[in-house]
Amino acid sequence: MIHNLSERERKLSDRIFDVVSSSEGSYKLSDLDVSEIKSLMGELRKNSHSAISPNEYKWCVDSYEKWRYFLVGNGFYVPFVRLKRPLAIDESSRPPRTSEEILKECKNGKPVDGSMGGRVIVGRAVRDSFDKTGKICVESRKRDSLTGKVVKRRKTFLVHDEGNEAAEGDFVTAAECRPISKKKRFVLLSVSPIRPGEWKI
Repeated sequence: MIHNLSERERKLSDRIFDVVSSSEGSYKLSDLDVSEIKSLMGELRKNSHSAISPNEYKWCVDSYEKWRYFLVGNGFYVPFVRLKRPLAIDESSRPPRTSEEILKECKNGKPVDGSMGGRVIVGRAVRDSFDKTGKICVESRKRDSLTGKVVKRRKTFLVHDEGNEAAEGDFVTAAECRPISKKKRFVLLSVSPIRPGEWKI
């Protein structure tokens, strides 16, 4: 379908280009040309909603905007329409996994990383007095763009700890999941007395 539409768009573009270049600046769009362009724009809009790849969607959007600007430049009013990205190719619209799905993947030996659409954080447990919930502090370092100094930033997260495994001072690895409560959006994966990747001396 996209291939046929691209052929139609190319033929229309070539025909109008030939007519405009041979008219020496006195070209005026005919009603037939306007109706054909609007028909093509309707097809582009329809196909952008059913695109199966990001490239197809981008081509539909770019072609639609090209013809819209062409009509506006020739004195025809065409309202701006935002073409929504289809859910089939929109990775950001994929719902996050539940805590049960994440824990099941860990038990099956599948590595849990950010490739499935959620963050994985490592931090130190700063409070373990809640039931089935741990509070961890994640440190990050960022170089200040003005002074050039390395600045430490700390942020706390509530982590779902089903077995109350984390004790204060432990290093916790957690993965992002669907909201469990108002402030809990991470589930505990593993607990270690030292930071993962470091050797204990």
